Amino acid sequence: MGILIVLGLAAPRANAGSGDWTNGGPEGGLTRAIVASPDFSNDNTVFAAAQHRGVFKSTDRGLSWVVSNSGMGNVDVRAFAISPAYASDHTIFAGALSGGAFRSSNGGQSWTALRNGLPSTDVWAVALSPQFPSDRTVFAR
Repeated sequence: MGILIVLGLAAPRANAGSGDWTNGGPEGGLTRAIVASPDFSNDNTVFAAAQHRGVFKSTDRGLSWVVSNSGMGNVDVRAFAISPAYASDHTIFAGALSGGAFRSSNGGQSWTALRNGLPSTDVWAVALSPQFPSDRTVFAR
């Protein structure tokens, strides 16, 4: 087993495709989590969480963003998990500090707090079973 060590050396300017990187995301606060749709090449959908500003959604590959946190508010989202069948079920989960876990079944238009057996506590990570579309298993930490 090998070990890979990455050093923080000064790097040349970063390029995105043929141009320079630009700030095109949601403004204000730190980005805490980001996830792209499994069908990104077709739907161009990305979700981002900004510190204490909730969830933002882009459907144009991140060129523009809209607030997408109805039912959730401006909680501090730290994690996302998106259904492997997002193209058909439009399901995404979010984990938040002091807010617990949330689910959206309509592509982030609205969110529902998940309280069945999960306390309203810090949720740092959310993961889905690879067979989520059939077994509906969600893990939260």
